[in-house]
Amino acid sequence: MIVGELASNVVDHAHTIMTLRAAVRSSALYLAMHDGSSAPPILRTVTVPTERGRGLRLVEAVSSTWGYRLEHGGKTVWATLDLAGSGGMDTVSDDIERCESTEEDLRCVRDQEPPQRR
Repeated sequence: MIVGELASNVVDHAHTIMTLRAAVRSSALYLAMHDGSSAPPILRTVTVPTERGRGLRLVEAVSSTWGYRLEHGGKTVWATLDLAGSGGMDTVSDDIERCESTEEDLRCVRDQEPPQRR
């Protein structure tokens, strides 16, 4: 759900190529979506009749922590999920899969090193 919300924000607002990074660290899953826009994400106030604008509120509700960082060439929006008590999920390999998407294609490549937390 978190990945879907972060990807939707790139499609709806940034209109750029996106890169997803995921890694298991200690007892947490780290997810980071990078896009080419320097506009920070907006955590909107949600009203009942609103049909859109709930994505980051959902990310906030289900993640342990979330945030963003501005970087040269865009920004990265990240979230962590606590895996404690998840039946050993914290022993999953640190290999990550990075997917790069454009409107024309979607391709995934394997990386051996997880991204460093900042």
